Formats: sequence, C-alpha cells, structure tokens
Amino acid sequence: MAEDRCCCGVCHVKTGTWIIGIVEFGFGVGDVANAIVHAVRSKEGTDAARYVIAGQGVMTVIWLFMIILLFIGLHKNSPLLILPHLIVTAFYVMLVVASSIWLVVTGLPIIAALLFVCAVLIIFGLLWVEWRCYKYISTIA
Repeated sequence: MAEDRCCCGVCHVKTGTWIIGIVEFGFGVGDVANAIVHAVRSKEGTDAARYVIAGQGVMTVIWLFMIILLFIGLHKNSPLLILPHLIVTAFYVMLVVASSIWLVVTGLPIIAALLFVCAVLIIFGLLWVEWRCYKYISTIA
C-alpha cells in the first residue's frame, strides 16, 4: 500500500527501517571505537574527561543494544522489540531540539543554528519512518 512506503515511495517502511538501523549500527560501532581510542590515548587528560569518554562509550553500547533489538524485531515482525529503539530515538530527537534551542538562545551563529535545524528535520524524518514501520508490524503481527 502507498502508506507503507517511505523514501519518496522508493521502498517499504520495513526496508527503510532496516537501512536506518544498518547505518546507525555503523555509526555506533565507529563511536565505540572512537571512545576506546580516546580512552587509551588520553593519559594526560583530566579524570572528568575520562568519565565523559567512558559515559559516551556506555551510552553507545546501550544504543547498539537497542539497534540489535530493532533488527530482531524487524526479522521476527515483533513490534515490542522495535519499541525500545523507537523510544530512544524519540528521546534523542527531544534532546537535539532542546540543545539546539539552548545553543541559539546562548548566541550560536545563525549558520550553525540552520545546521541544527536540518539535523533535527532529518532525525525527525527517520523517526517518522520507524514509527510507520512500528505501526505496520503492529497490524501484521
């Protein structure tokens, strides 16, 4: 059906969600590798910087776990396994919107503010595809 399509009607919402998950997983693996490299190389950094790097690594591992649940949910057509990733993505959208507003209020240059607006719109579009996939799988499960 037409309402089950995404990417300007090019692919099904389930395929679009698979693509989103694969891309996110690639970025997540890169983030974990980056956190490990920074943790190993930051011998001269402060303890606070090390805690921030460790926190980033832990959050990214949790994010990767949510993506794995997304993959299992897509494979097994289980909406309950898609829901955690959907919730984390919605939380991330709210976090990016809040930080963008805070940065604009504190004097962020207009070009950077426009980049944040573009990022929010892209992330919201991805969230919308995931939501439609969740609704689709809920109807067939």
